[in-house]
Amino acid sequence: MAQAHPRGDSLFPDPDGTVVSAPTTPWSWCRVAFWARMACDAALLLNIAIILRPDLLGDDWQILVQSWTWDGARASLWQPHNEHSMPLGRLSIWLMAQLAGKPTNVPLVMALQGPLAIVAAMVLVYLLVRRETGQPFPALLAMTLFGVNTHYQNAVAWFSASFTVLALDTLLLGLLAAQRWRQTGRRRYLILSALWCALAPGWFATGVLAGPLCLLYLLAPGTPDPGKPRQFLGWFLTLWPRLLATVRHAWLPALIPLLGTVVSLAITMPLNGKQIANLPRVEVEATALETFKPEVGLKYTCRAMVDDLIPGAAGFSEVTSSITVVNAVWVVFVLLGAWWWWQAPHPSLLLLGLGLIVVSYWLIYTGRAYFEYEGMHHWGRYHLFAHLGLVLFVCGGLPRRFVTWLSTAPGLAIDLGVACLLVLLLLTQFPRASGVGYDPQQYADLERVEGIDARCRKDHIAAATAKEALGEFEIDGMLGGEIDGRRLSGWDLLRGSNDPLPMTVEEARDLLGRK
Repeated sequence: MAQAHPRGDSLFPDPDGTVVSAPTTPWSWCRVAFWARMACDAALLLNIAIILRPDLLGDDWQILVQSWTWDGARASLWQPHNEHSMPLGRLSIWLMAQLAGKPTNVPLVMALQGPLAIVAAMVLVYLLVRRETGQPFPALLAMTLFGVNTHYQNAVAWFSASFTVLALDTLLLGLLAAQRWRQTGRRRYLILSALWCALAPGWFATGVLAGPLCLLYLLAPGTPDPGKPRQFLGWFLTLWPRLLATVRHAWLPALIPLLGTVVSLAITMPLNGKQIANLPRVEVEATALETFKPEVGLKYTCRAMVDDLIPGAAGFSEVTSSITVVNAVWVVFVLLGAWWWWQAPHPSLLLLGLGLIVVSYWLIYTGRAYFEYEGMHHWGRYHLFAHLGLVLFVCGGLPRRFVTWLSTAPGLAIDLGVACLLVLLLLTQFPRASGVGYDPQQYADLERVEGIDARCRKDHIAAATAKEALGEFEIDGMLGGEIDGRRLSGWDLLRGSNDPLPMTVEEARDLLGRK
């Protein structure tokens, strides 16, 4: 049975179909839309270096070459990229290659994926928190704190890692569908949530978390009655009985989104599971399965929640604390977290936030247990899900009185406060904003490929013949990458003539000026 949530606006009806009118507040639609747009613009501004100085690096070239043509994309559809099974990613790369048209446009088209996916995630976060709280301020705060940040910069700047942002977007769509089921009780939303959960792993390995996190959200307690005073001790003593009652009540519907993830894995694992499990970890001369250590992942998770979660969100990326400091901070975490949860008006967001933090860190660090913690815990691409979890935990626990007071504050004060927040975030985050290391030589190399491709079309030379005639050519940034034991070449981006003439390799070499 669906759980009704109080509405604070006229955009979303109550589960019984009636529409609740919003109280008169300065949070008009125009004001919210304006500041939401400003937050999205600020997020894009933080990533301006990625857009103005696009660059591809290392693994980017491997997945690009494999999906450069439709035949290549189809052939590599179920081939894992490192430990990631990414059929949706393979198809999207082919589509972006078509949109780019020519090789010199490729870095820019690929560089746009991360920033635009973050903006899409910001909109989805706004919808999730807005519907859950019924108030615009917590939702606007959540999308701003999430998007105007460089904590996870590497996942945005590096094209290969930006697919994790698309996996997060798909997870958020699954959560929105699950949320709709809680609010309306309509079964189609559970089916839709399962569909999104099934698609999420098609972008990146972290997409497997979609089903478990949707299940966790559906098992979360509903919004407590604001009219009932709560004593901390009494609340704490009855916490577990209330949680167990919620689980008994909602466990069966909550399994539906999880089933989407199970079905996705049942399809992909027979196709590439052994290849992923046997992936060589050259750093330690072992396979991926042999280096998968949950106990090490749990230890790294506890440390990263101290070293990276809050310091990283505040702009500090190189904090590594001693075990003594970690233990002391965890005591503070538990005490403050218990109080924040006790007074939280929306515990479902807190439980979801904790799940995003703990489960994502545990999965990532379990798979990376072969690295020393000190050398890799600050890598930005590992903190995307956890950063969103922190934001949801904070915004879901904002005291009801504080949010109510803001709903009646003068409009000028609201504008000034949001503007100051955006400026503060930009000032603290901009020093860490950067791309992946732009090199103009890469553009020059792509121009060379483009020129040769034009010659192939003019002289009716097939791409395969031209590649054989021209020999090896490594574009700057390829870093000696390989596909199936074959060294990558810039000539892999040649499309050749659509109507090639019968021609020997020697004849093609003469026409292309490589005698």
